[in-house]
Amino acid sequence: MSLDTEGFEVVTALSGLDGLLLTLDENPDAIVLDLPLSDLSGQELCRRLHQDALLNQVAIVALTPMPARAERLEVITTGADASMTHPVSFAALISQLRHLIGLSKHG
Repeated sequence: MSLDTEGFEVVTALSGLDGLLLTLDENPDAIVLDLPLSDLSGQELCRRLHQDALLNQVAIVALTPMPARAERLEVITTGADASMTHPVSFAALISQLRHLIGLSKHG
């Protein structure tokens, strides 16, 4: 199972800053943000994305190891559209992405 086989075009960044730069180049429909990041906090990356007029409509799903509700809400309040706790169900992730970017089940 992969996002590719579900009809999503996948581009990968290895750090938050790389992801920010790649997002500027690619202008994606959605970002799957696997936290924690090595160089930026997830909250900082979300803030930067939503401060940019070209990127503030990009859907962000944050995958977080944080089970505490308050910590997950912090990611949401800084710009993520959804937060899911590790381990993430692949089917739930696909469903969330489709919901956020308005894809039909059949792409």
